[in-house]
Amino acid sequence: MDSHRSTATLCQAVLWRVWIEQRRSILLFPVLVSVLLTSIVLVAQFAPSLLTGATRAALERGGSAQLGLGRGGSLAFTFLQLQAPFLLALFAGVSAASIAQRTLGSEAERGSLEMLLATRYGIAQIGLALLVSSFAMAAFSWGLLIVFATATSQVLAHAFGFVLTMSLETAASVIAMQLVLALLAAEIATIGSLLFPGLARLRGGVSADPMQLVASAPALVLFVVANVRPELGPALLSLAGLAFGAVLLVAGLLLTQAWFRPTAFLET
Repeated sequence: MDSHRSTATLCQAVLWRVWIEQRRSILLFPVLVSVLLTSIVLVAQFAPSLLTGATRAALERGGSAQLGLGRGGSLAFTFLQLQAPFLLALFAGVSAASIAQRTLGSEAERGSLEMLLATRYGIAQIGLALLVSSFAMAAFSWGLLIVFATATSQVLAHAFGFVLTMSLETAASVIAMQLVLALLAAEIATIGSLLFPGLARLRGGVSADPMQLVASAPALVLFVVANVRPELGPALLSLAGLAFGAVLLVAGLLLTQAWFRPTAFLET
């Protein structure tokens, strides 16, 4: 019982420090994504010629196969209805990976990991606290992202006269898929930072940061599939992403303790 209490106390302390250090970027990220989402919808609605040929073709095929729209159907509506959920999953994964990477990188840079190792906490407790804090902040960031993106989508849909609909089963699978992929990205970034501490200190963004690129790869693959095979529909793709992400998430959790070597931070 005392061990559980001490672990919970350590998790709360690490979580609070992560929030204090990263709250600005966590709160700003959903706003930036909403701006980007609005920009994409406006381009698709008023200047579709600016979209890439592959994107336009995917939207047209998806609108025809899933929504029954003709060739002149609204690309903006198709994007919001079919592709936006997978784009949000990708953004959630990027945010989760960044949070986890910054958490481990900050511990390494400030030297606080040495202080934790000198306390009564065991290695497993320290690793669990770091992972739980990354998971909690990743889930919180995803929740904010969904709230802002949903509000933005509804405002845009109302402005253009769209009616966005989704069955309860599809909505549940989409939400579960996004959350699982966000947690998976946080887990991959955490494990990767433990294995390669030097990469945890990089701050180059997802395009220049191999850790964030690898961590968000499952969500990126799903987004690409949604563009290449839009006729599969959001329900089937979400279920496939959910199953794949859940398997990797559980496998990673089982291996995290074996891979957690805090002394690696002390050597870099």
